[in-house]
Amino acid sequence: MAAGRRCPRTRAARRSDAGQADSFTWPDARTPNPRRIIVDMIEECARHADLLREAVDGLVGEDAPA
Repeated sequence: MAAGRRCPRTRAARRSDAGQADSFTWPDARTPNPRRIIVDMIEECARHADLLREAVDGLVGEDAPA
């Protein structure tokens, strides 16, 4: 296939999926909350950034530099 060309099935699948949100449920019938997922990802990134900061400046926790 030439570069930039796609299979007709791929294009058809993309058109049929357009505008439809993916659905997912856990076995106990709960569905994920996208807002909660994003908040969890932000919190996890903040934890990693804090670990990097602690490694750089040597201070642990939220204490201000002396």
